[in-house]
Order: sequence, then structure tokens, then C-alpha cells
Amino acid sequence: MLRLRNLRTPLFSTRWPLPNAPVAVTLLSLQRFLSATAAAPTSPKPFAVEEYLVGTCGLTRAQALKASKPLGHISSPSRPDAVLAFLSKLGVSRPVIASMVASDPRFLCANLEKTLAPRVTELTELGLSRTQMARLVPLAGCAFRSKALGSNLRFWLEVMGSFEKLLVALKQKSNILGSDVEKVVKPNLALLQQHGVRVGNFPYSLLPQVLTRAPEHVQAALTRVGEFGLQRNSGMFHHALVVFAFQSQEKVEDKIRALKILGFSQEDVLTAVGKMPILLNMSMERLRRNVDFLTRDVGLETPYIAQRPVLVMYSLEHRLIPRHHLIKILDANGLLGDKFDFYYAFSLSEKKFLDRFIHHYKHKLPGLADAYTSSCAKKTAWNFGRAWPPPPPPAAAAAAMIHHLRRRILPLPLDTTTRLLAPRISPLISLHHLISSTASTTSPKPFAVEDYLVAACGLTRAQAVKASKKLSHLKSPSRPDAVLAFLSDLGLPRADIPAVVVVDPHLLCAGVERTLAPRVAELGGLGLSRPEIARMVPFFYTSRCSSLNRRVGFWLEVFGSFDKLLQALRMNSAILCADVESVAKPNLAFFQRYGISAREIVGTNLFSSRLFTMNLKSLQEAAEEVEKLGVEQGSPLFRRALALIAVMKKQDIARKMEMFQKLGFSRDQVLVILRKAPLVLPLSEEKIRRVMHFLTRDVGLEPLYIAQRPALFMYSLERRLLPRYWLLNLLRKKELLNGDFSYYYTASLPEKVFLKKFVLPYKDLVPSLADDYASRCSGKAPSGADLQEI
Repeated sequence: MLRLRNLRTPLFSTRWPLPNAPVAVTLLSLQRFLSATAAAPTSPKPFAVEEYLVGTCGLTRAQALKASKPLGHISSPSRPDAVLAFLSKLGVSRPVIASMVASDPRFLCANLEKTLAPRVTELTELGLSRTQMARLVPLAGCAFRSKALGSNLRFWLEVMGSFEKLLVALKQKSNILGSDVEKVVKPNLALLQQHGVRVGNFPYSLLPQVLTRAPEHVQAALTRVGEFGLQRNSGMFHHALVVFAFQSQEKVEDKIRALKILGFSQEDVLTAVGKMPILLNMSMERLRRNVDFLTRDVGLETPYIAQRPVLVMYSLEHRLIPRHHLIKILDANGLLGDKFDFYYAFSLSEKKFLDRFIHHYKHKLPGLADAYTSSCAKKTAWNFGRAWPPPPPPAAAAAAMIHHLRRRILPLPLDTTTRLLAPRISPLISLHHLISSTASTTSPKPFAVEDYLVAACGLTRAQAVKASKKLSHLKSPSRPDAVLAFLSDLGLPRADIPAVVVVDPHLLCAGVERTLAPRVAELGGLGLSRPEIARMVPFFYTSRCSSLNRRVGFWLEVFGSFDKLLQALRMNSAILCADVESVAKPNLAFFQRYGISAREIVGTNLFSSRLFTMNLKSLQEAAEEVEKLGVEQGSPLFRRALALIAVMKKQDIARKMEMFQKLGFSRDQVLVILRKAPLVLPLSEEKIRRVMHFLTRDVGLEPLYIAQRPALFMYSLERRLLPRYWLLNLLRKKELLNGDFSYYYTASLPEKVFLKKFVLPYKDLVPSLADDYASRCSGKAPSGADLQEI
């Protein structure tokens, strides 16, 4: 504009001869326009909030689109400019400002004199420096604008002990400064003190998560942690308290039930949860897949896993499978020792694993490194936090400038009279053409699907990359925004949205009015409440069609309750995909012929719900195999055997039967074992061999005796069979044991009964008997020591 004004000056100097009247009028109009722009612009265009957020605040286009909605009332940039200047003067960096505005757009509306400046004064009185304030502002969020900031911050500084610890806590839970100190935090502190929990020993990254939870949840969590026998003020006690404070009783029980179905005994569950409570935060599907891989493919026993529960927490695709494949290659080439420990290999950091198992053998096995790299091709780095939004590209600033100039220059008259002045005003015409061309050629920035999935849906960057491939056709966030708003209104927690979108990215493309709303209305017509429908959303991907209502109604009648249906869906979401007439009804009729109800199938084991959607011929073949074993139809044992044999490969079953025969059982005895305890089929061959070796060589049992009591294979060798055998032999050696008890009787007793009968009566006669037994049951005493002492 300054350049145009400079061009105007020679045009209207006294030395320039004025042309005829029309030309003079045109030039005078141009003079008045340019003069006016220097003083006060006329009829300014409404404030473009979205452009401001991108060009001035540094947000991405997707972030700006979302953040502009609560700022629609802003008519000028005066207040946002003042807020940005305030933050900049305070020492907050540009990337941090962008992150703040993206998460809390209303911060730009704060009043500088009435809100922000008083908060700074309060913090100064508390002894905070401006540098500390700059670090606090982005973490405090909307609490920074609250009048209670000073008093709340003073309280939390006393609780946490230092400003640095408070910052760590804020990074873990940003809303702690906004929590009600009197109604929530102080009652929770009192609860912890009543239960003997020392707040000073509580990790400062975890403490605020407990203190800001509703007191009734904290009370329930303290009760549940006590049921697991965790010692007060131990490190795991604090982690368990956080887990139980945020997990419902129902979810905890579901996870424990799943672990037991996967082969964990009650003692195994207590050990695993005691060592790593966050195990209960895992999804049911991931828990099942990881344990299934560790037991079936790697061959680890559940007691071994329970002692090292971090194994279950590792990524299956990115760590366990690639490392297991590499270890198998090394073992096949005779490069591993006999005492190789899988936990050691799985728990090593990536760098140490490469040094120990890749670089060390790369010359002996050419291509080993490439094979491992290929197996880990999908591995992604841990995401310790979202990156700050990058500064806007130069093109964004240029686009904003051209937009401003277009509003000022395009109205200028460029008629035939101006052509007389071409030698002088050609720069003006060129600029006019430039702006006109940008008006027609520039187009809005394409919708960034990947950024939207991260910012709006909460996906990780790796998840967003994968999901965005299925949503490349989306041109705007309008439909996804509508879907997210619909799910939120339905009652689906924000924390559950990422999992739903990862499983079914196409849900974001669903029409709310034509698809989702009618489906919800239909489910409501079946008597389902909105919270129940929200719990079904993760399974919508299986059937968003018009037949959803009919299928859900059918299965509700079959299972008898919504909870039973949900339990079945969690184990087999394809139930709602199965055609009712050609698949579901024939399978249910098949079960009825064998005296089995659908409700009984759901509660059989983790794999039983697959029976509802299996091919009928496969079911019939599995039933024939179970009948050959001589299992009574309609019995609980028949259901368990059917569920296992139906999902197992025939060659795996044959191999397991052959292994039993190699261990000394006759074929008839093998059939007896499978008839009495079909759950031995999923056990690893290593576990079966070790238990058989102990029972025959150390205890001295005959194969026939064991075949009649196959439950012995199900017990933990390290935590049940060995400790009890050691204790009973010790009592016999000291001539304290009256009566001749059968081995199976002593091994099968529940732990509580065994303690009452064989430990507590002798604890005074044999010093440290109870402690030694408990130590051996916890796995602290090596099995070799047990046998030598016996």
C-alpha cells in the first residue's frame, strides 16, 4: 500500500498536466481511496478467526478449524493480540502458545487487566519467577484464569513439596489446579491417612491422579487394593491404587476372569497384578493375544509369566514376535545355550538386543540383520507426547497478505482512461492482475486427515497414518465432526473414541441422520438405554446396516440379557455379522441337539463365542471328535471340549496326543486324560513334560494314576506341586504327619484348606515353616533346591 501511495504522488503533482474531466475524476477517486487507507480503512471485512489462528497463533488448519468454533463471537483481533503479547512478554515460546490455543482457544478471550495480570501478581507473591510462570501457564490450562489459582497453587505446592514436582504432576494430569480442594482433594488426603498411606512416599507423578478422583472411587480403590494383599506404601501399592481408582469393579473382574481362562491360577493372578497392576489397564483383546502367544508359541508357563508380567505388556507385533523369530533362527543353528532365558531376551532394550543377538552373529548368519529389520518394519518409536505444532509455512503468511490486499485494491477502477497512464501506473495494473489471478487460482488447503485423527480423535501418529489410508476421500471435517459430536452426545467416553476409530475408521464417514441416528433409535426401541447403546458402539463396525436392529433383537432373546450379549461380543464381535437364518439359527439348533444352551456357551471359555459363527460342518466334526473321547453330551465338560477342539487344528491335537504317548501313556490312557480334562490340550508341551517328569521320577506316580487324575497337569509346578511336596516330606521326616494321605488329595486341596490342615498346626513345632512355604510358593526358591532338600 505504501508503494501505491508513492506511485500516486507523481500522478498528482502540479507538474503533471491533467487530462480531460473523466480522467481527472478517476484519478481523484484513486487519490481519495489511497489517502483513506492511510488513515482509517472503510468498511473492514469481518474478523477472520480461522485465518488469525493459522497466521498469527501458528495452529494447523485442522486445529484452527476446531478452535475457531468457540471464538465465533470475536469481532476484532484486539483482545487476542493483547493476550499473545502478554504470553510473549511472559516468556512463553511460539510453539507452546500454539499448543495452548489449540487446547484452550478461550484463553485468547481473557481480559488482560481483570484476569491475567492479577494472576501474575498472585504468582509473584507466591515467589514464582517469570520463567516459572511461563512453564506453568501451558500446563495450568483454564485454571490459570480462575480466581482460585493462587490459593490452589499454594495448597498443591505444600502437598507436592516443590514447584518442579508440581510441574511433573501437571504433565500427568493437567486439571489438578482446577479441582475442588475442599470437596475432593482434602477428603481424599484424609482417606489415605486413615488407611495408613503416607502421602510423602507416594510418587508425585501419581499422587494427583488419586487426590483429584471422586472420594467414593478412592474409597473403593483402597478396599480393592487390600484384597490383593499389596503392602501399604509399597511402590506397586501406589500404582494399583491409581488403576483401581479409574477401573470399575466390573472391568477388573472381567480382566481377572480372562487371565484365569488363559490358564492363570488364582495365585498367578495375585502375583501378576501385585508385580504390575497396570496389567489390568490392557484391553481384553491385547491381553488374550499376548498371553496366547507367550504360552502357545513361545511355550512359557503361566507361573513363569506371572512372575514376569511385563512380558504381557510388550508389543506383540513390534517386540515379541520379531525377537521370538530371531531367537528360533539362532537356536536352530545351535548358537544359543541350554539355559537360555526368554525373559532376558524380551526385556533387553533395543540397542542391547541388537548388540547381543544381531551384531554378535551377523558374520555367522549373513542376512540376519536384514531379516530382523524386515520383521520389525512396522515398529514405531514410543510417543512421549505430541509434538508442538510447527510454525505456519511462509505460504500461509503470503495468503493472508494477498487476502488483505485483494480487499483494498480490487475496487480500484481500471478503465480505458487508465491505459493513457500506462507508463506510469503499470506497477498498479500488474498488482491488480496478480491479486485477481490469486483470487481465481488459489484454493483452500486440502483437509489433513492424518492431523485430524491425531488432534480431534486422539489417535497416535502411527495409528493415524494407518487409519488415514481408508479416509483419503474425505475433503472436509464436517462429517467426522458430526459423528464425534453424535458419539459424545450418546455418552461414549472421550477415552474410548480412539479405540473405536482405530478399529473402524469408516465410522467417521457414516451419516448421522441417515445411518447412526436411526440405528440408535431402533436399539432404543428394543429397550436398550443410551449408556448400553454407547457400550455397543465399538461393535458398530460389524453392522451399521438396517438389519442391526433385527440381529441385536435376535441375540438379546437368545442370551436373555444385554450383559450376556456384550460378553459374547467382546469375545467374538462377528456375531452381529453372522446371517441369522443361514448361520446363527442352524448353529443354535445344533447346540440344542447336544443339550447346550447359548448362555452356557458364552461362559465356557474365552474362545467359546466363536462357536456361534463357525461353519456348521466344522462344528459337527468337532462334536464327533468329542464323542470319540467318550465325554457325556450336555455336560460342562462336553462344552469345554467342544469349544477347544473346534478352534484347534487337527494336526495340533494329533501332535499333543502323540506327545502324551511318548511320555509313557497308552492310547486309552490319553483318551481318558482328554475326556476328564480337555483343558490340557492348550497347555504347552514344555509344561506337560516338566510336570510329568516331576510326578513320575520325583513323586513316583504311575502313568495310570496320573491319567485318572489329569487335573495334576493344570497345577503350577513351581508354586503348588513342588512347595507342597517339599512341605509334606519335611513333616514326614520329622514324624509330624499322621495318616497316609494320597498325593492327589494333598495337591488338589484349595490353598486355604491346605494351609489350615498342613501348615498352621505345625508352625510352632517347625520354626519358619509357614514363611519357608510362602517363599517357595512365591517362586523365590529355585526348583533345583527343592528337589535336593527333599
